[in-house]
Amino acid sequence: MKLSRSIFAFLSALLLVVSCGKDDPVVPPDDGKDRESALQEKPSLKAAVEAMASAAVKEAPALAGVEVWQEGYRSSGAWPGGSAGQRHQVWSVTKSFTSLAVGIAVGEGRLRLDEKVAGLFPSQAAAASKSMKYNSKAMTEAQKANMEAVTVEHLLTMTGGHRKDPTSEYAEKYALSIALGYRKYLKDDGVDAVALLSDLGTDIPELFFGYPFDAEPGTRYCYDSFGSCMLAEILKLKTGMDVADYLDERLFRPMGLDKPQWDKAGKDVSSGGWGLHLTTAEMVSFGRLVLGGGVWEGKRLVPEQYMAAAVSSRTDHLSHSGKDYGTDGYGYQFWTRDDGAFVMCLGLFGQYIIAIPSKQAVIALVSDMPVLPSQADLSDLPGVIGAFTGGASAQAEDVLKLTWKYIVPAL
Repeated sequence: MKLSRSIFAFLSALLLVVSCGKDDPVVPPDDGKDRESALQEKPSLKAAVEAMASAAVKEAPALAGVEVWQEGYRSSGAWPGGSAGQRHQVWSVTKSFTSLAVGIAVGEGRLRLDEKVAGLFPSQAAAASKSMKYNSKAMTEAQKANMEAVTVEHLLTMTGGHRKDPTSEYAEKYALSIALGYRKYLKDDGVDAVALLSDLGTDIPELFFGYPFDAEPGTRYCYDSFGSCMLAEILKLKTGMDVADYLDERLFRPMGLDKPQWDKAGKDVSSGGWGLHLTTAEMVSFGRLVLGGGVWEGKRLVPEQYMAAAVSSRTDHLSHSGKDYGTDGYGYQFWTRDDGAFVMCLGLFGQYIIAIPSKQAVIALVSDMPVLPSQADLSDLPGVIGAFTGGASAQAEDVLKLTWKYIVPAL
């Protein structure tokens, strides 16, 4: 059976994601709601949220929830595909949480942004220089020099020196072995990447170091979820704590939030690039922390200097075609605008946290992923592939269009 090139986009997703269990209902956290309950709801904003949810039935049917907070007003929300207390897989929105974990560790003196990543994983880096996982070739001297120059900050800004997103490249390499057995990795609404990587006999550090470093670090933007996962690996190495536990102590609990589900990228390490499951209320709280420059209820949780750098454009990159909601920069795992109009956390299929400083407002959006068959064979692959390729980006675009049509004008 000849596999078309489009299958590689689906297989990229298999390498990008982890097991995504069914959304789990939780009790909405108490993060100052008692005080906010005394506030009045903004009628025009409430109407806009309801109008968007109504329009989404036809224009963005995957939209599962939208919640909007604006300073001085009580939060407004609608959940056409779920409920207020339901947690959803937010995919790459997770990267922004990982970023703040790094920032807190920097503030504690446990980690430096200029630390060389290869020096933290000497055995894996040395092995990769002799035989890269991607092509079994030894690195050239230039590639080795680039690899050894990669710093923590380069990982944060997606400028680590890879010429392409390694996930898609590895997917092509492992296409046949994954495709023939892909059914075993499918869960109710995702895939089990831990089992996938285990069966392939590899892990995140090996894949990260084992892909050619063809660009000088810091000179070329390349979206790289393996780099985000490496940040979680580094945090575990430097603090002795998994990123989920680390943030639970230093961020979630201080904000009055319950510890969320956070899927693994490896046996003992939560994924730095995906895997958080959050309610819209929890997403709004995170957006408010961003608006507050890392301060929550008068208490600083994230170092001021790091927070400011994280939400500023560190490298240029265009995202989305829409003029109003397009981004033109990337910070420390945050999507940015040079004009400062908003800061965005973005996840696959239409997961967003949008912080708008000029309006002192936060918009949280969650969307369902396409339903994947739990029992399937190779004949089902075309439909599965379609769910992860054009359908995913179009779904996310539809959500943003509705947000700027209904919500933003009402702020």
